[in-house]
Amino acid sequence: MNVLIIGGTGLLGYQASQELLSRGHQVKILALPPLPASGLFPESIEIQLKNLNLMPDSEVEELLTGADAVIFAAGADDRVTPISPAYPFFYKQNVEPVKRLACIGKSVGLKKLIILGSYFAYFDRLWPQM
Repeated sequence: MNVLIIGGTGLLGYQASQELLSRGHQVKILALPPLPASGLFPESIEIQLKNLNLMPDSEVEELLTGADAVIFAAGADDRVTPISPAYPFFYKQNVEPVKRLACIGKSVGLKKLIILGSYFAYFDRLWPQM
């Protein structure tokens, strides 16, 4: 499979890329600059350092064309403390980009869009006392 990981240089995206590579899939990454440590990713991964939210639809279409699946591992998480009320901020950072990806993906024949959530939410459920 050809898989595009948006937010592929972060914790969840990086782990997803390594698992996909170990299973023989091709991986492309779109992430915000700067690239973390050099040598962290194998040369087989094409990495584009751009802001998805600033890319025109035509460029996103080109990026999604040919992908069998897209993993969204980007957006704002609990490490960000927005000005109250927080809902509009998180909606703009986490919901609007996914809605846009789904619409553009559908137009280019994308079959799978996987959304990874915050690992902080997972740990909050696992250890609510913390």
